[in-house]
Amino acid sequence: TLSVGAGGGKHSERVICRKANRGDARVDIVLPGPNPLYFKRLSPRRNASSGLASIVPLPKRNRFLQERSAVEPTLAVIGLNFRTSPVAVRERFWISEARRYDALNQLVRSEGVEEVMVVTTCNRTEFILWASDVPTAANSVLRFLTQEYQIKLCEWSHFYRLMDDVALTHILRVTSGLDSMVLGEPEITGQVKQAWALAQEAGTTGRFLDAVMQKALTVSKRARTETAIGSSAVSVPYATVELSKSVLGELTGREVLLIGAGKMSELTAHYLMKAGASHVKMMNRTLARAEELAQKMGATPVSFDDRLQHLKTADIVVSSTA
Repeated sequence: TLSVGAGGGKHSERVICRKANRGDARVDIVLPGPNPLYFKRLSPRRNASSGLASIVPLPKRNRFLQERSAVEPTLAVIGLNFRTSPVAVRERFWISEARRYDALNQLVRSEGVEEVMVVTTCNRTEFILWASDVPTAANSVLRFLTQEYQIKLCEWSHFYRLMDDVALTHILRVTSGLDSMVLGEPEITGQVKQAWALAQEAGTTGRFLDAVMQKALTVSKRARTETAIGSSAVSVPYATVELSKSVLGELTGREVLLIGAGKMSELTAHYLMKAGASHVKMMNRTLARAEELAQKMGATPVSFDDRLQHLKTADIVVSSTA
């Protein structure tokens, strides 16, 4: 039974993840409406010699979770997003496309982790796990972050850990665009699909996470076809194009200056060119990065040192930087 709503007020929900008798993955979902996420904070401890945070066992009050998860594997999500961390912190823990495959293979061999996929965008980095033991799996993920990114004590507070029904509800909301900065934006569904496809290619998902992702994409499709969430939902790049057209009319022949060479600038360039803009300039503090993205998008790279000159001649300026 499924019911998706986006109204206010009190909401209740119950999501059950369990194995069927024949060993097949089974996900039963009952969602009377979206529910505010329950975030469990991780408990770090400072390493006096290095200043880095070290991983510690969960408190005794979570002993029931440890005993239960040892018997029955559990769905879990560990990550940070635009609500829990500023841009600078999200950039610190963003995993590049070239690094994701190796990260998946490293994590799936870690203690407590049976299946894993990683969703990483400009607004979030999340590890979706099927864990044989959640506290152990959480420590494995955090150990990975410590080794790869030298995570410090002050950064631990930005991370959340979700389990069981809360984790599944979170995945459904993210995939449907309900947890996005722009409510209902469509890009996130494709980003989740790509993350799942990469995990399948790496062999780090199995019947459990595959079942969860199939259900998440089904819910996303139903949310867009059976509710009005997609009728006026836009992404930030799409909103940029619509605003530009409302002010300037047709974009054909307009000069566009994009400052920053990240994913958001790439998406914005794509939408602007699709709308007719043909004179697009890419500017970045690192010229090599601007040249790389300009070549990919068919744009013109320009030097950051000449920014005042280009600002004077541009009809549209879009800045997407840290």
